[in-house]
Amino acid sequence: MEQAFNHQPATERGHAVQLDNGHRGVILEGTYARLRPLAQNDYAYLYELSLSAENNARWRYRGATPSPERFVADLWSGVQAQFIIETPEPRKRAGLVVAYNADLADGTVYLGALIDNEHHCKVWPMEGVLLFVDYLFQNWAFRKVYAETTEFSAAHFSSGVGKFFEEEGRFRQHQYFKGRYWDYIIYALTRQLWEESGRKVLNKFSKPG
Repeated sequence: MEQAFNHQPATERGHAVQLDNGHRGVILEGTYARLRPLAQNDYAYLYELSLSAENNARWRYRGATPSPERFVADLWSGVQAQFIIETPEPRKRAGLVVAYNADLADGTVYLGALIDNEHHCKVWPMEGVLLFVDYLFQNWAFRKVYAETTEFSAAHFSSGVGKFFEEEGRFRQHQYFKGRYWDYIIYALTRQLWEESGRKVLNKFSKPG
């Protein structure tokens, strides 16, 4: 039998994240998005998503095509936690969020998000990413959550720079893509910024009433 409890962050809007602890593992339930642990039958989906034309240069392999065996091994290498993002009802797979290279001594971890091409321009997947960030800060004493991206993908972060996270570092002309070199950028979301601003954004996904 599954057991459920509600985790209620102390916020003005009172957005609740439901965590179901049962044989399926931990499930993070938002208003629209839901996060669930990976299963073996997700591997083929993630393999195709990672190597799609839209994501191949932006994700781990940068144009390379690993074997399925190597892909599965890499999928869990250095991972602290990761979840499948699911769509609003009816629930379907819509991407992946992953925390990797955690440094528990210094309180830092890296965040990656891979969104299905069908949902790239939709707003609700952001709730899934924010649910995951909240999960990281709730379960570990992380001070900072880092996100790495290339200059040609930085537009996805532009609206949040200075509000929810800061540019922490930049490697000039670091990655080659489509005939030129691009900067490689590292952003940082601090626990303080999350408490002051980030969680409020998560709560805006709550339905009225």
